[in-house]
Amino acid sequence: MLGYRRWSRSDLAFRQDSSARAIPIIVAVMALLACLALAAGLSAIGMEKRWQNQLVGVMTVQIPIPIEADPEAVDGAEAQALVLDLLTQIPDVTKAVALDRSRSEALLTPWLGADVVVTLPLPRLIDIRLADSATLTAKALQTILRRQIADVTVDDHRRWLSGVTQLAQMLAGLASVILGLVIIVTASVIFLAVRTGVQVHHRDIELMHIIGAGDSFIAAQFQRHIFRLTLIGSVFGALAAVAIISGLDVFFGPDGGQIGLSGIMKYLRLTGFDWLLLAAVPVLTAIFAVVVTRAAVLLTLARLP
Repeated sequence: MLGYRRWSRSDLAFRQDSSARAIPIIVAVMALLACLALAAGLSAIGMEKRWQNQLVGVMTVQIPIPIEADPEAVDGAEAQALVLDLLTQIPDVTKAVALDRSRSEALLTPWLGADVVVTLPLPRLIDIRLADSATLTAKALQTILRRQIADVTVDDHRRWLSGVTQLAQMLAGLASVILGLVIIVTASVIFLAVRTGVQVHHRDIELMHIIGAGDSFIAAQFQRHIFRLTLIGSVFGALAAVAIISGLDVFFGPDGGQIGLSGIMKYLRLTGFDWLLLAAVPVLTAIFAVVVTRAAVLLTLARLP
């Protein structure tokens, strides 16, 4: 406790100085925006990685619903069984699992809603897992299967993965832009506030110079003051960001009842390392403020007569 008082003691009357009183509020808003932007970028990158891990080496066979008016149409269940038998004879296929309608409905419900899904004529699906060394393409597999069942389609999910990659890159890029703007605004606000503070305490600083205090000693006085203010503001901003992120997770989560968004939010998850990065924002903000403060004090003192 004594060490903290000694560290927080200042030879300048900062309590009577109003030039930096708005810093905690401004820094809190900037920290809030920084945490939200960082969380968006990290969750987008994590979503892309999870999708890639889930879709690499995976294909889906779609067997369309037979047309009742077509006498040559093969029954859906019979066609599904025939395709499964063909897949077991292909060396590159290590696993083939037929999905029943309930499983298909479960996959679509988060995106479309249960009331809509039950009315849809869903095709029969078969999930395929390929060997790590497989060279079989979706087009080649589709050609093989169509020799037995017409209109069978094979999807390797590349178009979906491409869309996810573009979305992740867009979110990460937007987050980077927001973080850059936050850094610029924060640095500008702190620089102007410190420069004003130096001018306000000009007489006290002259007296300190007379008794032998150097510019570095005076800069340290401002650095400790700004460090406390920015740390307080950034902690409150980070806590507000955590509350917003948690609220979004609950509102748009699997039990939130939000059609479409619940399916997306399922993949927008932060890892433990991501949360550590968010927790580091207040400390990094305070350290950044200390660096800006020192530069502002030294530059301002150098220009004073």
